[in-house]
Amino acid sequence: MTALYKKILPILLLTAVLALCSPLAAQTPRDDSPELLYSDFYRRALCLEPLDAESELSPYLSHLWLANLADSTQASALSDIGFVLSQLGQPEQAQTYLMRAYRASHGDHLIGEPLARMALANQDFATAEEVITELLVRVPDDHFLLILLQQAYRSEEKWDKAIEVGKKIVELSRDDPRQVSGLAGLYMQAGQQDKAVELLEEYGKTHPGEPSTQTVLFYLYLSAGDYDRAGKALEQLRKQDKGSDVVRVAEVTYLARRERYRDGAKYILSESRSEGIDPEQVESLIQTLYKESPSATEARREMVRVRPDIAKLFPQTPQLRLGLSQDYLLLGDTVAAEGILDRLVDDRVELVSPYVYFTDRYAAAEDTTNLRHYAEAGHEALPEEGVFRLYLALLAVNAGDTTGYRRQLDDALTVVSTEDRFYPQLALLRADDLSGGGDFEAARPYYEAAVSQPLPPAYNNYAYFLTEKSGTPADLDKAEKLARQAIKLEPDNGTYLDTYAWVLYRKGSSMLALIYIKKAIEATETPDPTLYEHLAEILTAEDRYDEAIEAWRHCLESGGDAKLVAQKVEAITEMKKKKAEPATD
Repeated sequence: MTALYKKILPILLLTAVLALCSPLAAQTPRDDSPELLYSDFYRRALCLEPLDAESELSPYLSHLWLANLADSTQASALSDIGFVLSQLGQPEQAQTYLMRAYRASHGDHLIGEPLARMALANQDFATAEEVITELLVRVPDDHFLLILLQQAYRSEEKWDKAIEVGKKIVELSRDDPRQVSGLAGLYMQAGQQDKAVELLEEYGKTHPGEPSTQTVLFYLYLSAGDYDRAGKALEQLRKQDKGSDVVRVAEVTYLARRERYRDGAKYILSESRSEGIDPEQVESLIQTLYKESPSATEARREMVRVRPDIAKLFPQTPQLRLGLSQDYLLLGDTVAAEGILDRLVDDRVELVSPYVYFTDRYAAAEDTTNLRHYAEAGHEALPEEGVFRLYLALLAVNAGDTTGYRRQLDDALTVVSTEDRFYPQLALLRADDLSGGGDFEAARPYYEAAVSQPLPPAYNNYAYFLTEKSGTPADLDKAEKLARQAIKLEPDNGTYLDTYAWVLYRKGSSMLALIYIKKAIEATETPDPTLYEHLAEILTAEDRYDEAIEAWRHCLESGGDAKLVAQKVEAITEMKKKKAEPATD
């Protein structure tokens, strides 16, 4: 060992020890290349990966994002970001990242397949087709990819290509009947019914009695009007499973198409007595008979003969009796229909229709006695239904029972779901009542609830409330939008046009307001003093004093307050005089 080397060695050893002892040197390597930064951030992201769908995704996504910023060519971070964005409900952005990952990975199957599924879900069929085709070059017999490609072709209505893929799927699935039926369906969508029949008949020779393909063949024969062969196919289906839902529907459809309505009704009654069948299945068969019949009226005439017997078989299912009443109504037998509906009401069945039938009828006839009877019956059976609460509240106010009216509304707004379609109307009544009583702050949230659905009176009343009771710039802007929504839904409603005009006037747009207040007056059959009052105020703002005085005269003639009219006319006269006076220096 040379003397020089003996001097250098201790220095090298000391430097190595200092490097090992330095925390900075141990934790942060000097090499900050993109690859190392990416590796560090991605490793940290994997440590934060959520274990389930309900976990917090933000830390995980943040580290993935940093990894991607460090090296945007790494497919792993790109694909993971795509999957996270998909979970966050951003499918288009997710697809963009998956596509970048797929390209960066040079066509990785594990990225390409979910990318294709996402593209299909996003209805980006061209991208799905492109990616699947590329993947199939490597794995041409991938069954799942072929199904996805067929789905893309079907969505684009490329029937010839979809059929070619379907043939390959059938071949790979070893003649799976589901795939054979699917291929037959493609032929039908392509308008090639003869090829669909040929395919299914050939399959039937090697797989006699197979139910799914035989069912498709049955409906093909039926649609072609070939009842002989349809009957033979149906016979084959009966041999396979006579009591299945598929066979029952086929039987009813066949009888309906042959216009054998009485046989169809008897068959449904017979099947209703079968063990294991439920009322919903029975009602479905009845509706199939109606839908498939050339004459639904004739089918109903036969069904009403047997429906009472069917209803007796299921005494705990009032829906069947309700169906019978609807049939009678459609056949014009109102007496029979109302008799059934009345018995359903007497039984307090938990179905809305029987009660609503009578409440609507007696409300239209302004028969408050019967209306109250059926509204109370509906409320008793279905206490959370808003429609009966609404009727009872209106009956109370109609009778002058203000206390009962408010009690009904308060109770209804407590128990009726906000999703109930009558909740906004109940909220509007409460809002108007509170506003009329001067409790403006309490009224506002009810107005907000009332406009949660497209309800023109709610839009109108809330707009007027905001204009008159608030008048702040923000509320006037909101009022204008609400009033515009009301007239958009009912453009010829004089009241709504008046509100919109008044909002515009309060916002300083008197010229535009004048257009709408004139439309409001034209749309109102009976002269309304409020409309003429608003017209007069708007004309005054436009310095059209003579026309304003004329408007006040119309206001008086249509029932306006004489004292108010006199004061307004006097004030306008003074304004007119001052304007006419010569200006002084």
